[in-house]
Amino acid sequence: MKRASAFLALAGLAGTLGIGSVGCGTAGGLTDDSFGQVAMGRVVVILQWEQAGTSVRALPSNAQRVELVAVGQTDVGTKAFEVRRTVDRSDFTGSQARVSMDLPIGVGHVISAQAFDVSGNLLVVGSTTVDFTSGSTIQARIVTYLARGLAASDPQAGQVIAYARGAGTSMVIEGVRPDGASLGVLSTSSPPCADPALSPGATRLMYRDAGENVLVSLLGSGAAVSLTGLYPAAGGTELAWSPAGDVVAFVRAGDLWTCRPDGTNVTRVTNTGVTERHPSFSPDGKSLCFHLDEADLDSGEIGTVGVDGSGWKLLTSGVNASSTAWSPLGGEIAYHVDLDPETEDKALFFADATTGAVTEVSLEGDEDWADSWPAWSPDGRHIVFVREDMLAGASRGVDLWTVEREDLTKLEQLTKTPAVSESTPVWR
Repeated sequence: MKRASAFLALAGLAGTLGIGSVGCGTAGGLTDDSFGQVAMGRVVVILQWEQAGTSVRALPSNAQRVELVAVGQTDVGTKAFEVRRTVDRSDFTGSQARVSMDLPIGVGHVISAQAFDVSGNLLVVGSTTVDFTSGSTIQARIVTYLARGLAASDPQAGQVIAYARGAGTSMVIEGVRPDGASLGVLSTSSPPCADPALSPGATRLMYRDAGENVLVSLLGSGAAVSLTGLYPAAGGTELAWSPAGDVVAFVRAGDLWTCRPDGTNVTRVTNTGVTERHPSFSPDGKSLCFHLDEADLDSGEIGTVGVDGSGWKLLTSGVNASSTAWSPLGGEIAYHVDLDPETEDKALFFADATTGAVTEVSLEGDEDWADSWPAWSPDGRHIVFVREDMLAGASRGVDLWTVEREDLTKLEQLTKTPAVSESTPVWR
């Protein structure tokens, strides 16, 4: 099976499809009232689908439309703008389509392309930049390659666990199957990479770099695209993908925010004066759970809030929670507690998502192990978590384990990496 991935290259066409430098035509400067009478330039975008490593040029059967989005600032008063164009499948002749976009004069404009299938699922994203120094026509070629990877139609759901491996500047995102089979390194950007989030069906991976730059890639098929580069407001930490795949939650400066998976529609959810951490979506995607940071008065309490910012409330009292994860079945929220900061002992707990009633999870051997970072399987029947051997000294590994929710005696070790830390798993 093959699935689309995106690579966008800017090329001056000058009447050909050969790759070259940016070429400028002779079209005169334009003005547009909607941009405040600023000079305009025209980009002729040429979309070309190709199969990587071959001469095959064919629009994939599951690609229904491509959305082009241009964002930037004008050269007059640095007024921000956004221009959108939709290219339907019927607009393609063979594997190629052309579309014109009139944009304000300026430098560093970003043109991104997102391809969607017939169900509206985002297949690929990519971007390039263009500069307008005078009114002109610039031709840009966007080549969208087909690459080998995890096909959108493959039975992927529930079969990918992504997690952060390593520490400091060496941290990367790796993957593993529920049966323990390694998927290797999933992140394609230079380390450090942290806070992995997987889309439903495990088709796309999102993570952040050393700052709060959020990157997204098609799992198994190539380079990541910086959403923060496209939309500076779409940046943060502790990422979470909604069950429907249409919204991503993140933390910025202690508040919860959301955006679309392509970086648009950035929306602030909370502005409470306390620090909310580790958002996780309810099964219907309408609410988020979180825990308060240890610096706040109600340290570690679990709360919920509507994605629209309504109904903020605390569920618990005195639980000292970290790393909250809402069950796909809806009834409970898993989290871990730092039992003893000096020994770094930790344990897993459940909180009732309605009443806040707390239950400690008793696992075999937990008196010698520190258990943390729980995440649910998509069907809500299993939990993946991080387990650290407290008796192994400096060489102790911090590995991934799974346990059945309805039978806590059924434990399985997924990874075994002595002296290497693993954290923040997500299962899709």
